[in-house]
Amino acid sequence: MKNFRTLAAALVAAAVLSDCGGGGSGYGGGGGGGTTTYTVGGTVAGLSPATSVVLRNGTDTFNASANGSFAFFTGLAYLASYSVTVDTQPADRTCVVINGSGTVPLSNVTNVTVACTSNTNAPAPGDLVITEVLAGAPAAQEWFEITNTNASSRDLGGVVVTRGTGLFVVPAGTSIPAGAFFVFAASGDSTANGGLPAVNVNYGSSLQLVNTNFSMSVSVAGTVVDSVSFTGSMPSAASLALSASHTDPTANDTQSNWCTSTTAYGTAGNKGTPGAANSDCP
Repeated sequence: MKNFRTLAAALVAAAVLSDCGGGGSGYGGGGGGGTTTYTVGGTVAGLSPATSVVLRNGTDTFNASANGSFAFFTGLAYLASYSVTVDTQPADRTCVVINGSGTVPLSNVTNVTVACTSNTNAPAPGDLVITEVLAGAPAAQEWFEITNTNASSRDLGGVVVTRGTGLFVVPAGTSIPAGAFFVFAASGDSTANGGLPAVNVNYGSSLQLVNTNFSMSVSVAGTVVDSVSFTGSMPSAASLALSASHTDPTANDTQSNWCTSTTAYGTAGNKGTPGAANSDCP
């Protein structure tokens, strides 16, 4: 009889636990009998030290006080809508949200990007010009070059480079001097990148430089400040270089103002003038 009463009590306890969802919270992909939810988040880039940006998704807010990954605290169910916006801007910068809206998949959302650029010396339209692109080489040896035509240095932190579906946000604290030619490369390792003389910005695996029908844009606070587009195939093991006399964000839209580099550099047999002014095309 005692054993029967013990068994009955255990069965009642199991039934109560089952009705309460098995004790699982259901947060961030958690299990149990409740609704499974997933977080919405991504990356913040371009913030100055000791500043923050307040983000909003519905009634949920998140105070991002540092560059790096973030996620809202409240989880959402599969196929729930989300729309991330800037609720409060930092005092010294303007932040924009990229990939900020959609519906929740069967996983956490991690691709929301918040890019913050300077309110005082971010590049304006006309300041930056894409001047050289090497896309017809092994991925680790690929690079592109941007020059600053402004008479003063420009703060590149939070500037967004887009290539196809990939994007890269320039890290906070990156400044390009007046007249400088900055090399953006897939690798900062001189052994891997074919002996580039210098790498100013390492975009890693964030961008893939295709060698056919290449296009790329550079944006500041949601405004495109320069872009290029080439039809056909890119040169093999050589850069396409903008003719020096056409160093202008409008002139570089014309493919005939570009030519294949013939100057060798580094250790891999590639050709180009990374980090230096181009010559006029023949």
